[in-house]
Amino acid sequence: MLKYFLIAIAVTSFTHDSMGEETCLHKRCFDNEYQVNNVSFKLNGVGLFEFLKKDLYTMAFYVDEQVSSIEQALADRPKALIIEYHTSIRVSWMNRAAEKVLIKNPDVDFESIQERFTKIGNSYQKVKEGERYELRYLPNEGTSLWLNGKYITSIPGYDFAKAYFGIWLSEYPANKKLRNNLIGAKDDA
Repeated sequence: MLKYFLIAIAVTSFTHDSMGEETCLHKRCFDNEYQVNNVSFKLNGVGLFEFLKKDLYTMAFYVDEQVSSIEQALADRPKALIIEYHTSIRVSWMNRAAEKVLIKNPDVDFESIQERFTKIGNSYQKVKEGERYELRYLPNEGTSLWLNGKYITSIPGYDFAKAYFGIWLSEYPANKKLRNNLIGAKDDA
C-alpha cells in the first residue's frame, strides 16, 4: 500500500480563496504572513495532498521572500512548511514515505543525514484530523519541528534542511504537482 501512497497521489490544482489575512484551500486556512524570531514569513503557495480520492493534508509553504523555482525554494534561507491533516496518519507511514522519497533523490546523500532523519522521525507523533505539523528552517539554527504550535525538536545543518524540505520541494518530490503549487512553478519546473 505504501507504494501506492507514493505513486498514485492525486493533487488538486492550486485554486484558493485569498480573503484578507488568510488563504484557504479545502476548508484549511493559513495566515498570509507570520513572524518567527524577527523573521517575517510570507505565504508562497498552498496545495492539497490526496491518496485514493481521500484528502490527507493541506500544506502551505512560507519563505522570507516570494520564490518561483526549486533552487530558490531550497536555498539557504528562512522557510517553513505547515501541514494540516484531514485524517489520522500513522507515524510509520509518514517516515517510510519520507525515507523512500529521500533515497530516490539522487541529489541527497541519505547516508550523511540518516542519523538526523532518524531523530526527526522518532520525534513525530500520530496526528488526527485538524492537527498541524510545522517544519521551520532558519539559517544557523537548523530545522525545527512543531506540533500544534508546540516545539518538539531541532535538527542542525543546511544539508539536512535542503534534503528534508526537498521531500516536497525538490526536483524529485513526493508529488510534482503539489511541489509546483507550493512554489508557484510551472509543470516543467
